[in-house]
Amino acid sequence: MAFLGSQGNAEPDLTGGDPEPSGPSVEPSRSVLPPGVQPFTGQSTKRTRILLAGAATLTLGAACLYTFMVDPNVPTNAYPQCPLKAFTGIDCPGCGGLRATHALLHGDIAGAADHNVLALVLLPVMAYMFARWVLAQFDVTVPRVNWPRAFVWITPAVLIVFTVARNIPVPGLQWLNSGLN
Repeated sequence: MAFLGSQGNAEPDLTGGDPEPSGPSVEPSRSVLPPGVQPFTGQSTKRTRILLAGAATLTLGAACLYTFMVDPNVPTNAYPQCPLKAFTGIDCPGCGGLRATHALLHGDIAGAADHNVLALVLLPVMAYMFARWVLAQFDVTVPRVNWPRAFVWITPAVLIVFTVARNIPVPGLQWLNSGLN
């Protein structure tokens, strides 16, 4: 004698068997889709991947073109100010990164290092990772950089040390700050 019937009610089943189903039978693991609609399998189509890669490349290209054309060193230009710098006067690890990007786009490596030396190191790495992702959408294989597991701890440590060092008013470390007062 079962105390829970097939419909989930708490009445005892006195008939000795399961009652007849009252509605259309639908398997719990499959949903009913309209005709012509394929179930989502977690795989994107090649067309979707190419469109996404193209849109991301166009967006990044437009941002780089704008950064190339409009100088972030001019305070009246339409660039956001770092909130941490605005409220506290402290340079965050990213302060000067936009100006460093502008300098790099103009081929001024020394100027980029003057604004944010960390951006000078990270921008080429990020460019490689973005290019590798875009090419992967077109089924082009580019060698992967195998970062050591220690980078999980090294990266935040470097960011913290860089942030502290660029904000200490010591004559030898002044070149690390973003250059804005």
